[in-house]
Amino acid sequence: MLLLFLLSALGLVVSLGIHLYTFLPGCGVEMKHVWPMHICFIPLFIIVMQKRNRDSLGNPKSFTPANAPQWMNRVATVLLIYIIVNFGMLIVHSTDGSAAIIDGKYVRENHGRDIVEISEVEYHRLQAYIVRGFSGHWLIFYYLPAVTFFTYWRRQKQPTP
Repeated sequence: MLLLFLLSALGLVVSLGIHLYTFLPGCGVEMKHVWPMHICFIPLFIIVMQKRNRDSLGNPKSFTPANAPQWMNRVATVLLIYIIVNFGMLIVHSTDGSAAIIDGKYVRENHGRDIVEISEVEYHRLQAYIVRGFSGHWLIFYYLPAVTFFTYWRRQKQPTP
């Protein structure tokens, strides 16, 4: 369990770093640079769901395991609220289309039509919005496994009466 916790915690830290990086002007990050983060949480999350179902670790009133500290559930709640707001901002920023490079030019396109040429700065800004939208979701998808594995590991370490 400790190894799974450490992997989840590492994913959480990397996700947070990527997410915060997208707020820097001209950061230049694109999904093609960070897409593995979108895949890596899946096995961790599957293991968490199996453990919670098998070991009755679930708590129907919270997102975290039943014996997790209350502050961990509060952090999960704040993250979920943030994800909703962050996703809403992604929708707002992408209503006019997404950034692409076509024939060596930076453009904003909407499903292959309504192509408008944009600056390199605008291209990177639009790409950062996309990464920010995804990385915001990664935060919760790495946080919940980290909390679950930590709680399970802590429970295993406690001496049985």
